[in-house]
Amino acid sequence: MKKKYIVLLLIVIVLAVASYYVWQKAEHQRCVQAGQASFDLTDCLFTNHHTFELDGEWSFYWKQTPSEINDQSTVSSIADVPSYWSNRYFFKNDYPAEGYATYRATVQIPNEMIGKPLAVRINSARAASELYVNQQFLKGSGTVGTKRSNEEAESKSYFAPFVSSNEVLTIEVLVSNYQHAIIAGLNQSVIIGDYDAVERLTFQYTTYDLIIVSILFCLALFFLGKWVLDRTWYADIWFAMLLCFILIFGLTTSEKIIYFWFPGMDYEIYARINLLSAWCIHTSTLMFISYLYPAFVARRLTWMSNVLTAFACLFILVFEAYVTMSFSGVIAIYGGVIQLLSLYIAVAAWRKKSAEAPYMFVAILAGICYFFVWILNLLFSVEVYHLPPIFIPAIVISLGLAIAAQQKQLVEQINTTELTKLRHQIKPHFLFNALTTIIYTVKEDRAQGIQLIERLSEFLRGNFDFDDRDSLVPLSNELDLIRSYVEIESARFGNRLEVFWHIEDEQNVSNVMIPPLMIQPLVENAIRHGVAEKEDGGFVRINIRVETAELIVTIEDNGNGFSEQQIASIQQNKFDELTAEGSGIGLKNVSLILLKLYGRIPLMTNLPNGGASVTLRIPMNRS
Repeated sequence: MKKKYIVLLLIVIVLAVASYYVWQKAEHQRCVQAGQASFDLTDCLFTNHHTFELDGEWSFYWKQTPSEINDQSTVSSIADVPSYWSNRYFFKNDYPAEGYATYRATVQIPNEMIGKPLAVRINSARAASELYVNQQFLKGSGTVGTKRSNEEAESKSYFAPFVSSNEVLTIEVLVSNYQHAIIAGLNQSVIIGDYDAVERLTFQYTTYDLIIVSILFCLALFFLGKWVLDRTWYADIWFAMLLCFILIFGLTTSEKIIYFWFPGMDYEIYARINLLSAWCIHTSTLMFISYLYPAFVARRLTWMSNVLTAFACLFILVFEAYVTMSFSGVIAIYGGVIQLLSLYIAVAAWRKKSAEAPYMFVAILAGICYFFVWILNLLFSVEVYHLPPIFIPAIVISLGLAIAAQQKQLVEQINTTELTKLRHQIKPHFLFNALTTIIYTVKEDRAQGIQLIERLSEFLRGNFDFDDRDSLVPLSNELDLIRSYVEIESARFGNRLEVFWHIEDEQNVSNVMIPPLMIQPLVENAIRHGVAEKEDGGFVRINIRVETAELIVTIEDNGNGFSEQQIASIQQNKFDELTAEGSGIGLKNVSLILLKLYGRIPLMTNLPNGGASVTLRIPMNRS
């Protein structure tokens, strides 16, 4: 079955599960009869599995506390819950964002629930709240204030138990907001039910958040460790950072479990962490995509994104929460642009038949759904908790599969153009020098001259006889090729060239499979740039050993060494600058193939007593 059909099937299954979940939740709510500031739950079955959302019209008392409300109090308006009393994003300014108000409604419960333990849950009212049932204070989040100076914001979820002595309840929620300059109000459902059911619901939400955070933490550590070991596959480090920022954002949303570990955390710190993580999620997404698909993302775009992020982070850190929250809409716009751009890139890569593109498409689509669900919740109070918690797991699993698929493809399919260029590239000056040496040798020593002709024939055959479809050859083939090359060069340089071999357990490693022409260009570089440029000549050391399932190949010479620019070009993957520096196309192509096959780059260093060293670490693969 084609991958695209597998992906489409996965999407259909996810949508089916989500639809079933929503339908099940709707079934539980059909027993609730809502009127104006009243809810009739007498037909509802209160069990330890069912909870009920009091969504509908509530009486709204602007700048009045429950203690100030009586039968003669005038209702300021009828407010929908969940909703905001102020939402300047869409010019719905019924009341100013800064202020306080009381939401009030009556709830009729079944007779059999009188005298039994019940509970009410408040889902993170902005920015501080207090819950009252039958004029009795039960619990709160933060400290409700009548002005900014006496408000302590917290905006976290909580539930409170109670026992009712009659079947009609009066539920009041006092909410104050002086921290968010744009939106304010009771924007999440008020939930009522049997105490065990509400406690179970809270435990489910908390457990889910903890599981997601734990998974993100473990995956972030894995990819961070992978980066520390390689430091070549930049997509790893940006994926690890993306996971970390999603983790931090998860700690500061939904159940806000960051408060479990830091119960006394100041709201200013909390708000900054939340905004910084939200902004950095989008930036790290772009950086991850740019390294995964460098052909589709211009460097200028990533540079602009990083500069914008730096200014945004500085702004968030310098100013107070009630100021920075005013610009949360900018984060939403920025995130929307990044997510849509990522989706476009994934579709473009899919059309080019990239192995990881289907997984990237699913991951980005899940990310866009997760992003816009929270935007709808933020701007329009759309209830998102009815949806099953599938987006974060879908993002993480799909991105992990995408990285694995791309690396597998790179191992199986080398860049044919670069590899063919390397395999068929014989430098004209080498051929000229080799033939000149042979002609001179034939005149002096006919037998040695014939031997050199044979070595040149073997060397040329070694360069041209590889099948372009063969991405790996035995190490013994490469060593035979190098020996032929060294013998020709030794005849030309005479005593000016010394070659030292050290192959640890050659018989055992001879069948290790490596990419063809992986070592010979480095030996050629060492002779051309290490020995040929010195009047007294020099030496070349070829060290090959096995270490923890890796073949370690080190080529050393006592020449002039590498320049800082040459080393920087390799470390920064700017291989085109190597040719300009005079290092030869051999080192450039070896670096490219090593990166494409194994996600690594050669280790280039200058030796303390002069000269250069190049080390390749090739995973073991035996024929």
